[in-house]
Amino acid sequence: MDNRLIYLLNFILMATGALLTMRVVWSLLRHRAVRWRALAGFFAFMALLWGYYTWETARGLGALSEARHDYALAADGPVRIAVPWKSDEASFFNGAKRAADEINKDPIKVVRPDGTQAVLKLEIVPYPYEVGAARSVAEHIAQDTSIQGVIGHPDIDGAIQASTIYDAAGLLYFAPTIRLAQLTEHNFPTVFRLSPSDAEVARSIAHFAKENGLFNIVIVSPRNEYGYDLFQIYKGEIAALNTSPNRVDAPQVRKFISYSPTLNRFDELITSFVDAATKERLRVDLVVILGTSAAEAQLLEQMHRRNLHAAVLCLPDLQDEASALVKAAPDSTAGPIYVLSYGDPPPERNLVGLDEMESRELLAHDAVRLMASAWQRTGSTDSREVAISLRAMQGWDLGGLPLDFMPNGATSDMPIRVEKLDAATAGQPEVVFQEENPALPAQP
Repeated sequence: MDNRLIYLLNFILMATGALLTMRVVWSLLRHRAVRWRALAGFFAFMALLWGYYTWETARGLGALSEARHDYALAADGPVRIAVPWKSDEASFFNGAKRAADEINKDPIKVVRPDGTQAVLKLEIVPYPYEVGAARSVAEHIAQDTSIQGVIGHPDIDGAIQASTIYDAAGLLYFAPTIRLAQLTEHNFPTVFRLSPSDAEVARSIAHFAKENGLFNIVIVSPRNEYGYDLFQIYKGEIAALNTSPNRVDAPQVRKFISYSPTLNRFDELITSFVDAATKERLRVDLVVILGTSAAEAQLLEQMHRRNLHAAVLCLPDLQDEASALVKAAPDSTAGPIYVLSYGDPPPERNLVGLDEMESRELLAHDAVRLMASAWQRTGSTDSREVAISLRAMQGWDLGGLPLDFMPNGATSDMPIRVEKLDAATAGQPEVVFQEENPALPAQP
């Protein structure tokens, strides 16, 4: 049956079901008789239709996976990589296209099952979208069997929803910025996370704070479920370092502040570092900003403009904004700004590359090159075969960073660094902390 017809029938039945439910509530409130047997039959029929729709959808994705497998074995057409990303961040698409252009100068060679060699040409297919539309974009991508890989989805919910579709449709999926461990904990064979987990990041930040005597910490995050979960992760990792009886030589969370993700003025938040019990201003050594959107960039700017003396640490997503802020206000008396980063890439990329192009462009560029390398080393673009190679082989390269994958598709022991942005060096990052194995639990 045509999916459009299924959608139409489903919509009609759902609308009718909602009207009947309202009718039942109205009848009960008016103490009138309700035809329960007829209603039960209707809802049973609607449940059967919904089950049929789900089955048809799964069967359709399975057929797409088989068609994509056949396309990969033929290896006689362009290999396309879909790049779903926020429509207002053209740098991500530019980075992917730049990588494809570089690779096409020395094309990928694979060997067909019959022993003949084929030369593959990469083609990037941008899919600009707004956060919240990930599922529809993923379904559209899955319909194109010439697409063999996907790189993108900046939003956590979107990445998780899309990953189920991509795996069922036989697509190799790289998530460059997602730190949520649940993305890979479901063990989908073709889904890979290219960033450390939130717990690994929190553990490294806790160690950095202890090593630098930043004992009084304020956690700031968006007011949503993920932001609260992040706070619990950071609170647990920081508390794990409090081993002394008086806790004076270990970091501790003095305050947790959440805010609406749509907020653009943070004056009240910045002046709220006050102990609720004593009404005295808290001693704050470090403010950790866990958000990654435009709102957090404004929060960082307003903290810096108001000369907040505490150090501020933000996630890699805000690296460009933090660097620009330091360069624009070289005489500021505000506390230092630290930015988290992953790995230990070559010095020329650390010092020069980030000054010439946005970090988003580097992320897409490196992810495309990693996917192309996986196809080349495997000798095939078939997602299932490539996924096995990614887990079995070691020494993958992500922009100069050696990378290995665990069986569930997560990165293995990716080094985590903290960089200080200093106006004295024109906003160039200075590495002040590095943890080689953040996946290991903290030792008492």
